[in-house]
Amino acid sequence: MAVAMATTTQALRNGLSTALSLVGGARSISSCAQASLPSFTGGPLKSMTHVPLRRCVASSSSASASAAAAACAAKQKQEATQQQPAWAVDAAAEAASAEAAELPPPSAVERAISTVFTTVGATAAVMGTALGVSYQIYTVDELDSMADARFGTRPDIAPPPPPGTPGAVSDSSGGGGDMRDVGYPELAVRKFVDIRRWMDHTINYYKEPSAEKLLPDLPEAYRAHARTLVLDLDETLVHSDWTRARGWRVFKRPGVDEFLNRMSQFYELVVYTHQNHTYVEPIMDRLDPQRRVTYRLARDATKYYNGTQVRDLSRMNRDPSKLLYLTSDPKTALLHPENTIVIPPFKQVSDEGGDDDTALLDIMPFLEMVIKTNAPDVRAVVASYEGKDVIVEFRKRAAALREKREAMASQLKNKGGLASLRFGRAGG
Repeated sequence: MAVAMATTTQALRNGLSTALSLVGGARSISSCAQASLPSFTGGPLKSMTHVPLRRCVASSSSASASAAAAACAAKQKQEATQQQPAWAVDAAAEAASAEAAELPPPSAVERAISTVFTTVGATAAVMGTALGVSYQIYTVDELDSMADARFGTRPDIAPPPPPGTPGAVSDSSGGGGDMRDVGYPELAVRKFVDIRRWMDHTINYYKEPSAEKLLPDLPEAYRAHARTLVLDLDETLVHSDWTRARGWRVFKRPGVDEFLNRMSQFYELVVYTHQNHTYVEPIMDRLDPQRRVTYRLARDATKYYNGTQVRDLSRMNRDPSKLLYLTSDPKTALLHPENTIVIPPFKQVSDEGGDDDTALLDIMPFLEMVIKTNAPDVRAVVASYEGKDVIVEFRKRAAALREKREAMASQLKNKGGLASLRFGRAGG
């Protein structure tokens, strides 16, 4: 009932206000009259107060009809508040006091701390943005050259001590130099370059191969004719599979023993994988106990490029014209596709099956052909098979060459028979 009464009251007030506004727009004097209706103050029904009938009159020369209605409503609201019971006024005052007590004004120390944190945050954001932009646009050497052009050449001083020695902490950012005698602008720029140099060193530690030369130098006597065959491990020589019942199992690709035995007679064999040494060494010890594979390169020797660990053949310390890379994953050879031969991947998930895989045995004739023909540059040979299945295409070319040789041999045989026949007639 209380809700219905409140709804009816509000509807009557809205309708009366609208009618008075329309009338006041046509007359020179507008009047705002609201009936004496019950008004709830938030207490129980017995605490309802009665607002007496009042009339607000405003002259059209001082305000419009809408302004008069607003002034009338404000005045009545003020009078209604004054007529509220004492307990309601006290409750409102206590609520205001409690709200003020919960949010005390900040002290001078708090304001100072807030200012410091805001300044540090803004500086860090600016420095981070500058580092990110500079990383995409300039190298460290270019930034150093720009700083030298602006402030002069950095004084030559002794390099910073290695980490762990006294005095090394001050130079841990990666730069050397005594910055005590320079101005603040140069100090800021030099420290910025030092931080960037330290960032590059840290990133490259994980991104680049662990050494400039991943393999030792070849003896002088072997450099002219030695050929190197780099082999991927997973899905090329073996396949690792895991199930809840038996855990990890490593399956050896069919023909891998014959492949290693045969290719080790023609090539220097190297296994190059993205797996860690703790994974590679036990598998290779079981797969190649005779050490037909001369070197084993693991994850620390790979390069992080385009979201994957790729093989950096430029650091193999071998002539690229005499180096081939055999893999089942083309993404690992993004840097050197001209040296790469791709074969189908090997996958086996149980002890049964997998015997129909003959990829290693099928690629052996091609690899032997490279040696027997003494190709001056293996990259030209690989380029001739670009976009084609090497195994299938080599078989076609070998069959065509065989037919051509048979045809030539047949022609020579026929020419020899005719020659002997002519010689016999001439002697007779």
